[in-house]
Amino acid sequence: MVVNGTVVTMISRRQIIEEGAVLIEGDRIVEVGESDDLKKHFSSDVVVDAKDKVVLPGFVNVHTHLPSLFVRGVYGVVTEGLFKILFPIKRYIKPKK
Repeated sequence: MVVNGTVVTMISRRQIIEEGAVLIEGDRIVEVGESDDLKKHFSSDVVVDAKDKVVLPGFVNVHTHLPSLFVRGVYGVVTEGLFKILFPIKRYIKPKK
């Protein structure tokens, strides 16, 4: 369960819950609501305190630069880093079979 965050819902009216919580079971969002209410009615083995954080249940970030994680902070000049480091490394990144 994620608690104490500012929850911005993905419902059509984009409800914002200031002290919100998200209950997750497996890979599914089960409940979204006020932290106090969810903590009263549900228990969780894992509790993440999202105080001072924004929680976006249902939002999926499909734009990533995953290969860039391997060279973060390694190169200084973007074009030099891309051609000398990042692009050569990408040849070796293969999907897991």
